[in-house]
Amino acid sequence: MLSHDMKPVVFASVAALEPPSSTMKEAYILPQDDAERRRLDEQYVMFKHFLDRDTTVLPESINPEDLHCVLDVAAGSMAWSVDVASLPQIRPRLSPSTPLSKRIEIYASDITGAKFPPQDVIDALHIKTFLHDVTQPFPAALHAKFDLVNMRMLLYALSREGWIQALRNVRQILKPGGKLLMFEPNAAVFLPSDIDAAMQNHAEELPVRLDNSWVGALNNAFIENTRINGHLTNLSKELPALILSSGLTLSAQTTHHIPLGPLCRTVRGVHGRSMASEEGSTIRAFAAVVEAITAVALRDGHLRGIDGERVCGEEGRRRLVRELSCMFDEVGIFKVCLEVVAQRPLVSE
Repeated sequence: MLSHDMKPVVFASVAALEPPSSTMKEAYILPQDDAERRRLDEQYVMFKHFLDRDTTVLPESINPEDLHCVLDVAAGSMAWSVDVASLPQIRPRLSPSTPLSKRIEIYASDITGAKFPPQDVIDALHIKTFLHDVTQPFPAALHAKFDLVNMRMLLYALSREGWIQALRNVRQILKPGGKLLMFEPNAAVFLPSDIDAAMQNHAEELPVRLDNSWVGALNNAFIENTRINGHLTNLSKELPALILSSGLTLSAQTTHHIPLGPLCRTVRGVHGRSMASEEGSTIRAFAAVVEAITAVALRDGHLRGIDGERVCGEEGRRRLVRELSCMFDEVGIFKVCLEVVAQRPLVSE
């Protein structure tokens, strides 16, 4: 169970850290509670399952034996950092009794510790936690410290300017040659027919449905929310350029079409991995996200129904949620996600 009154550790090296900015917290549309922590944990497992990394966790280009200092930024439920700390190549090296030449340190930060696991879990893995808004500079004690930084799922947290600031800040805390691992979705979702048509036409980009259909209504809610908050809607296209402009280089980038709902029964993940076991978790995640996004869209006055007409009241919103859920449970959708490995150049600056 989540401990909401848990106080993240503040180290002597980061004692001067100012209270994190509320900007990212206010932009987050989902609740900061136990249910959201469980959703984040399930989402992490689903993505890991799709990528066929149940035991490896990291992409092939990142060797855990080469890591000595790791940071999980905007860590959420800390699923990634806990997973990395539990790797057999990592776990024995976390003990303070390990010789310095072989020891590894793992840090996790976020603007709130509300979704962090219980403190005994954190302590058992020797993970060091602190509060920080990634759009703000990190303390000087952390500059050029990390071999690897993980930063993911910030689509609904960062504006364009926020991304620029976050990437510059992360670059500053990476060692020369250090790597940044990112995993980000686009705002829009797609039907199987959208994917098939784009492949047949050799289209560089998938056409986004904003028509009078259930996926059009869903995309309208997602995309209008991103626009109102200044977020980017097409990170798979926009993020690589932002990474390069921050002074990082791109080591690898892969776009994935991830099945959700009943598509998990038939669409396989990387290396042909079956996704059937993830159908239930994606249905639960869809329900939570749709509940949140339609509530925000209704509040902001841009919620539209499947017929394209504006939805004005709570009763209409609930009716729309039922319609969207019914169609999703029957058809399923794809989510487009980009995985990137970026690197700070080795040359001195």
